[in-house]
Amino acid sequence: MSRVPLSVLDLSPFGSGQTPADGLRASIGLARAAERLGYRRYWVAEHHFNPGIAGAAPHVLLASVAAVTHSIRIGTAATIIGNYSPAQVAEAAGVVAQLHPGRFDLGIGRSGSRSAAAAALPAAPEDRVVDGLLLPAARPFAGFDSERFVVQARLLGRTEADAERFADEVADILSFFDGTFSPPEDVPIHVTPAERADVTVWIHGSTAGPSARLAGELGLPFGANYHVAPGFVLEAIAEYRAAFRPGRIAEPYVIVSVDAVVAETDAAARRIAAGYGRWVHSIRAGHGAVPFPSPDEAAADPLTAEELAVVRDRLDTQFVGSPETVVERLETLQRVTGADELLVTTVTHDPVDRVRSYELLAEGWDAEPDASAGAAASVSSEWTIRLVRTEEYERAGDVTAQAYLSSYDKLSDEYVASLRDVAGRVREGDVWVAVEPDGEILGTVWVARPNRPLAEVARPGETDFRQLAVAPAARGRGIGEALTRHVIDLARERGSHRVVMNSGPEMTGAHALYAKLGFRRLSEREGLWEVQPGRLIELYTFGYDLAPEPADASPGERAWTLETVPWDDPRAEELRAEMDVEVSPRYADRLTDAAPAAAEEAQRTFAVDPDTIVATVLAVDAAGDAVGHAALRDLAHDGTRDLEVKRVFVKPRARGTGASRALMRELERIAQDRGAGRLILQTGDRQHDAVVLYERIGYRPIPIFEPYTAFAFSQCFAKELAAPVGARGAVGRSS
Repeated sequence: MSRVPLSVLDLSPFGSGQTPADGLRASIGLARAAERLGYRRYWVAEHHFNPGIAGAAPHVLLASVAAVTHSIRIGTAATIIGNYSPAQVAEAAGVVAQLHPGRFDLGIGRSGSRSAAAAALPAAPEDRVVDGLLLPAARPFAGFDSERFVVQARLLGRTEADAERFADEVADILSFFDGTFSPPEDVPIHVTPAERADVTVWIHGSTAGPSARLAGELGLPFGANYHVAPGFVLEAIAEYRAAFRPGRIAEPYVIVSVDAVVAETDAAARRIAAGYGRWVHSIRAGHGAVPFPSPDEAAADPLTAEELAVVRDRLDTQFVGSPETVVERLETLQRVTGADELLVTTVTHDPVDRVRSYELLAEGWDAEPDASAGAAASVSSEWTIRLVRTEEYERAGDVTAQAYLSSYDKLSDEYVASLRDVAGRVREGDVWVAVEPDGEILGTVWVARPNRPLAEVARPGETDFRQLAVAPAARGRGIGEALTRHVIDLARERGSHRVVMNSGPEMTGAHALYAKLGFRRLSEREGLWEVQPGRLIELYTFGYDLAPEPADASPGERAWTLETVPWDDPRAEELRAEMDVEVSPRYADRLTDAAPAAAEEAQRTFAVDPDTIVATVLAVDAAGDAVGHAALRDLAHDGTRDLEVKRVFVKPRARGTGASRALMRELERIAQDRGAGRLILQTGDRQHDAVVLYERIGYRPIPIFEPYTAFAFSQCFAKELAAPVGARGAVGRSS
């Protein structure tokens, strides 16, 4: 089972010796990093009168964040309802959402008066451990009844009645977005620009109280605050689920927040997190969060036993350590809470450490064994991903066309025909399919071959893909995500530095998937594209970075060193073994489903007798790595002797760079020197890239020759060779 998505909660903290401006600039940088790393959401919190937190105006900050990001969802966690009127909340969210549609999450939190705040955390006298998850006893805030709290409440305009009005104010906010608000005065009111803005409303809560119940009753997603009140997270979620009725969403959806700090080692993580205890204590003592102490400052000012008791629950539930350590604890949190998503907040003195923490966490979380790699890798117990088979072309085309027709209002007949034309597509790239055990095709994706882009949007050194499609009846099973991750793995194996694709504005589901996986918008490549003669459409472009872009990414035609070696040269054997790993799964069904006698015949037919090999050639790159292999053998054919091309293979990273052509030219030279008048070869009907290569360099189809006539998937080709000047007579051959 794949792990749930991760998201980011940012408080805009800043450390000792830093300024609020430093904290806000660090937030902008973190938002960019979160999008690059594939986090699903970037949310900001609202905190007032804290000496070390700059995040006091979340909607203002989000406008700046939205301007420098492209796809990640942004929002608040949470907007404190008592600090504004409901109309102000809706208007502020609406302004950002109108400028950046499809990305805004408005999280709402219940404001606290002194009495509400004091009652916010009910008694929890003892620590509990549930299936490995610590649920600590509650520690009361030291400053709830302080004069400071009274002054803060007055400055923000809070009253004792705010908490009691929460349900009504949430209802008003929803009606502002729906355009259904009707005031008691019966005066037409339209809260512009909130009306019809694409905003997802969440409710956040810490206990099994009014917030959790209201989120359930209204059918809204719910944020449970393990990082604020860890002892009550299970009760809060249970209250929400028990109260849930379908509303804005059809089923309950829970995101659980957690504090985490990740570094390369447990010790390094503990060092950069050392100031957390002092920072939390300043909040609970009623002073407001202080600028986050540096590791040296924390070491010089340790907490007393009395202070430690006040923050023990937060320290014990902060996940600190190496990626492996933190990932294990996050898995426990998700398993016990049943969270649909996890919301990670990280506070460090140095913003660089904070970004690095999220980087390491993203890498560790994504490091779950991914079965989408390989030619026929299993991506779940239910389906596999593999190359399309010849007899599946029509069905794969139908799935692709149906998926697109269900997403677009209208498509031209010509474009629908191109979607169905799998035979045409496999000549230009590889079509991969997600397939049920019974052979039903659930989804398809068209992927460029190495260094041979499918569209102008791709640049040298990038892998592009097109026409990601999931059968309408199969949506919601993770098939689109599995196919996209498979493309990423293919690109990584090739040494590509980026995966790119473009998509029409209507494909919002695909865009959400790309945002989840960490793609970013490449706005400089967007615009109107001529997809057919005279037909222009607007296309968005997305990129997933695998490595820094090299200074010279163009593969070009390289000068390969060609070496003639013995058949049993270890480098040659290694390349042939790699070829078998890639090619054999394409025909496994053709051979394993055959009768035992036929399978044995296939083994004999496609095996190579070393005694028949007359030349083995390797292509060696500048680093001395053998990246390509080809051979010639004598083959009895109607009582004459022809030379047959065998075992042409180039490593994926070297494809599209001229290595295959260089190998074939060398085989032709050797054949001419031996007096052969032509070369013949056999390949399978699923070796689409090989067929295209042979046709481009002058090979033409011929009838299937012995010993391949028993295998219907065979295709045979021949190329006439001009005899070199002064060469001896040509070897006899059939016409």
